[in-house]
Amino acid sequence: MALISGKAIVTKIQPFAAWSGQLKKGDDNCTMLGIEEYPNWFTAPPPRWDFIVICSLASAYLFLGLAVVCDGFCVPAVEKLRTQWHMSYDVAGATLMAGATSAPEFFIHLYATIITESDMGIGTIVGSAVFNGLAITGVCGLIAGSGIQLDWWPVSRDLLWYTAAVAALTIFIYDGRIQWWEATTLIALFLVNTISLFLDRKLQKAFRKPSRECICPCFRPKGEVFDLLDHETDEDEDKEPPFDFCRWPAEGGCCSVFLWILSYPWECVLFLTIPNCKRRLTRRCALFSFFFSIGWIAILTYLLSWMITVIGFNIFVPDSVMGITFLAAGTSIPEMISSYIVARKGYGSMAVCNAIGSNSVDILFCLAVPWLIRSLMNYPKVNFVSFNSKALYQSTAILFFFIMVLYITFMINRFRLNVSLGVFCMSMFICYVVFASLIELNIFFEVNLPNCPLSYQ
Repeated sequence: MALISGKAIVTKIQPFAAWSGQLKKGDDNCTMLGIEEYPNWFTAPPPRWDFIVICSLASAYLFLGLAVVCDGFCVPAVEKLRTQWHMSYDVAGATLMAGATSAPEFFIHLYATIITESDMGIGTIVGSAVFNGLAITGVCGLIAGSGIQLDWWPVSRDLLWYTAAVAALTIFIYDGRIQWWEATTLIALFLVNTISLFLDRKLQKAFRKPSRECICPCFRPKGEVFDLLDHETDEDEDKEPPFDFCRWPAEGGCCSVFLWILSYPWECVLFLTIPNCKRRLTRRCALFSFFFSIGWIAILTYLLSWMITVIGFNIFVPDSVMGITFLAAGTSIPEMISSYIVARKGYGSMAVCNAIGSNSVDILFCLAVPWLIRSLMNYPKVNFVSFNSKALYQSTAILFFFIMVLYITFMINRFRLNVSLGVFCMSMFICYVVFASLIELNIFFEVNLPNCPLSYQ
């Protein structure tokens, strides 16, 4: 898919797109390699097994860095802000955490649209959407054990908004271009979605049946009663102390010591750059911790996607297949880690709403804002952004299908997150990857052109 501003000018490819149909300058019969969009430190004729080993180790260490950022800084900041702003767990997951984990996609699309005028990555958003909805839900179900009961309201709410976002996107890209007012409409939907989330409690009172009250109270409270979900105590803060730089881990044995040594450099760098709201001196800096965590997530995800692209290039996996598999998973790692952390704590609704809510943020904000900025840069001469995609409608149809399957699965399972639901979601995700990969490999019909040779060859 090529991004063209105003007139038919063929430009370079952005490696974060699955449905890549854009052409190399001066060549109408091939697709430019995604690895050429990155620095050429690891660009050489494949296969380079030393690059595969180096990038695999770097990917693992970047994954650890993302885990440290999410577990030690981002999730605690979201929990602090949720308490300060009196938000429910599912609303916090669909707004604060979804916005934080969608930061990589936003910066990638902003850079690709404004600076390089390259591929917008709609295919990767579609691929990561299925990954978020099925793979992350499956992982949360697998770690849920006997099961976590979900509230049907937030799951239905977020899936409904996501369906509306996909429908609007499909309608707007039908003519092969995005007008400025269409991008504005997507942003307006994002604002309405955000406002409705902050008014969620009032909407629930208006549309949900209230619980039946007990006719005769059997007990009378003799003390002060408060909701533990909306209050913090010092005991709760001490349950998860911050990283101790001067002591070996007391539990876990050799594995914990080894992990402590590996994460020590990350903890030092992040300690110097992000205020940790777990510590007493900076506990009121949750908002700053939240935004600095977003910045680190964006940087680490870009580097991780670069390493994954190099690995795929050297094992001869086409960029189109990489986009819907490894790259989609790579850009969704923050969602995976954050959902895993909160699901492990028992906040099932927050985990699922984070995975689903980030999909709506990707379409209504991460795509729409760069489109609007780019279309207004050349206004009034040109007020639209044009592109070309052959497989977008097939991928959108697949996405609609899996949205319906996911919701029906929740209904059949009575909105309970357990191992059986996790196994089913993971199986559906594997089926999607296989089917979408066959489409991208031109098995059913012609979708992608062959790759161009490296530019220096």
